[in-house]
Amino acid sequence: MPGGLIIQWGSAPDDNVAKNFPVAFPNACFVIVASANPTGNYTADMSAEAVSRFQYRLLCGDAAGNNTGFWIAIGA
Repeated sequence: MPGGLIIQWGSAPDDNVAKNFPVAFPNACFVIVASANPTGNYTADMSAEAVSRFQYRLLCGDAAGNNTGFWIAIGA
């Protein structure tokens, strides 16, 4: 995108384990947002954390690792 902006998205288990972005951001991940699988069995909110320009993790306030969350990240 203009100015080198990169948008990535995907899905992963909500197991609080750092996972690699499909493509490492050259400088930084500016924001990452997560959403619970609408067919999952959630009783809590899903969140995401950019660990580095290479990795992220998904977290759920409910029991971890039981469902898949969706995420979208923006960086450059």
